[in-house]
Amino acid sequence: MKIIFYSKVFVNIIISVLIAGNLNAQSTNIPLQNEQYHLLDRFEVLYEQIREYESSLLADGTLYTEKIRNFQPIHSSFKPYFRDEAINKIVKATLYNDRKQTGFKQKNIELLYKLNQEVFKESESAKSKKPIFKKLYKYPADFYTLKTNDLWFKVNPVIYFSYLNETNNTENLFVNTRGIELRGAIADKIGFYALVSENQERYPSFLSNQIRGIALNEQIAQTNLPAVPHVGYYRAFKQTGVDYFTSEGYVSFPIIKQVQVQFGHGKHFIGNGYRSLILSNNSANALYLRTQAKVWKIQYTHLFKQLVNQFEINADAYREPKYLALHHFSFNIRENLNFSLFETVIFGRDNGFDLNYINPFIFYRAIERDLGSPDNVMVGIEAKWNFAKHFSLYSQFVLDEWHFAGIQEMNGDWRNKFAFQLGAKYYDIANISTLDFQIEYNMVRPFMYSHNSDGNINAPNSPTAAFVHYNQALAHPLGANFHEIMTSIRFQPHAQIILQNKLQYFIKGHNEIADDGMVINYGGDIFRNYVDYVQLTGNEIGQGIEQKVLHNEFLLTWLFRPNLYFDFTLNYRTQNILDNSESNLFIGLNTRWNIGRKEFFY
Repeated sequence: MKIIFYSKVFVNIIISVLIAGNLNAQSTNIPLQNEQYHLLDRFEVLYEQIREYESSLLADGTLYTEKIRNFQPIHSSFKPYFRDEAINKIVKATLYNDRKQTGFKQKNIELLYKLNQEVFKESESAKSKKPIFKKLYKYPADFYTLKTNDLWFKVNPVIYFSYLNETNNTENLFVNTRGIELRGAIADKIGFYALVSENQERYPSFLSNQIRGIALNEQIAQTNLPAVPHVGYYRAFKQTGVDYFTSEGYVSFPIIKQVQVQFGHGKHFIGNGYRSLILSNNSANALYLRTQAKVWKIQYTHLFKQLVNQFEINADAYREPKYLALHHFSFNIRENLNFSLFETVIFGRDNGFDLNYINPFIFYRAIERDLGSPDNVMVGIEAKWNFAKHFSLYSQFVLDEWHFAGIQEMNGDWRNKFAFQLGAKYYDIANISTLDFQIEYNMVRPFMYSHNSDGNINAPNSPTAAFVHYNQALAHPLGANFHEIMTSIRFQPHAQIILQNKLQYFIKGHNEIADDGMVINYGGDIFRNYVDYVQLTGNEIGQGIEQKVLHNEFLLTWLFRPNLYFDFTLNYRTQNILDNSESNLFIGLNTRWNIGRKEFFY
């Protein structure tokens, strides 16, 4: 009955869209982990260099100033972007380029146009000069394109072939992904997208051990639930590898000009940094309904997700669902200053979704208390400031639970559970074009994201309301009880060549197995019920068995044509636990076609 009810609601929405005459056009998403996000972000910051030039144009009355005034900054925190939203940034980049003409900056702007061609007016200049067999690559970024009066769609192959060699590992490491991607629109009102792929992979030893449930150390207590990063169901492949099938897709349509709705199966990311402490793409795809309204300088997003509860056996069996509901309020105070608020709740019900959380304008904490429910509510704030023509400063603060007396006394009360992020980006360092730097600090208190709710008979130590999905963290992959620093330096010496170096350093505290075999819960395992916390006060980040990791990755990328990349990677990772050190060097070659790059910062 519930399925029939929700289906009828969704069908009625579709019908209302079809009969609503003059709605603004549909839009598909820019996929997460796409190179476009870096280009769009850097152009947004560098665009500040035009602001001073704007006033000088007022005297001669050119249209250049008027064009600049007509653009509204995108709300960059909630991702993926709708493609038509990104037009503002792309066209701003074009205006910036008019004043700051250089070869590969122009090429980067041309690349953005090619990758988002459908959101612009039809133009002969956007077409390929020499299509293959007159049918393939009519447009430079798309393998096959069909356009009629009431339908258009694009079809692209999805390929990821990777070979890695790791020291102290006799096995060959690889990624073998083959798939297909389809995106398009019906009557320029309903957009659609689908991607399916078949995958076989074998990871570096530290990650392979994690997937297979091999403990970091015999004294560390870990909740070993079967999971592959970013992936749902999987099977073992040649003992140490994994084999899995992925699919994602959605339909997208406007209700009115200011409100966009998207229903599908996929991921989301909230934040302006490398990591998100709110919601990230770390876990598997999930069913979702995204409603996003834009009025004036405000963007308001209401997101529902159906998640998969924790489970202990990776087999063909029904997995209990649980749910996420989220409100995200974003306000552009100025063109270069954004402030956002959010709240989210994780809950499970024996009888399905709780309709109390449908209301898009209500505080979840009030609902939770009124219901007397065991749900897990978190709230937080975000901010981003672009300044000095080259810099962007961003931050997140997430509050899971707090105890006022403990905060006053600063006594390390376990109930004060929060996470904090602070990051900065510096574009065109010392005016060296395309030389960019990013640094980010993340800290998460012990017991953050965990909960004490029950109801999962298959995994009694894994509370239903914990902030996890398909046995993976919904926010930061390290879970809780850690400090982390991430840095990235990126340089583009040629339009088709990218050099990048990323560095990760973290200290994380793990739970301990006592002499009597009992677990000492230091708050680093978000899958574990927090009721057996180690102590009421005196809790500090990194408590327990300390793990220190330094991971550096060098990347050389050749952009052969739009969305076709060849990568060379060199990774060095060293780990220290209880004075036992382990170092690994792995070198890789990748071929990627219409898919983002896999990274191993865990």
